[in-house]
Amino acid sequence: GPYPGPVDQIGGPAWRDRQRDRLRSLDVDPALDLVIEASIIDGDHGDERAEVWHLIVAEGQVTLHDGVHDEPDVRLTADVATIAAIVDGRAAAARAFLDGRLRVEGDLTALLIDGGTPRDRPVT
Repeated sequence: GPYPGPVDQIGGPAWRDRQRDRLRSLDVDPALDLVIEASIIDGDHGDERAEVWHLIVAEGQVTLHDGVHDEPDVRLTADVATIAAIVDGRAAAARAFLDGRLRVEGDLTALLIDGGTPRDRPVT
């Protein structure tokens, strides 16, 4: 891609493949129905998106897909260093959000499990 260095590892194709394998083994509440879009921005180039992917949580599975989603419930945006720290466990997402290093847009309550009750969602 146009951004050599850390983006090639965190958020890049090989990284996404590793995450897909990890996500397959997760034990997820089957009631969850959620789409999370994640963007890594290049801090040196303003808010230009270097990598974008989305997670679909449905029927007890989490799947990772390349690119944007038409109607994500939540959009997460951060730079490479922040994403790397969260993925590696060196930083908590909540702390990154409070520090302004992680932007969250959309339905924040979608990230919380509401007593295991599935949210009604229009089928498109």
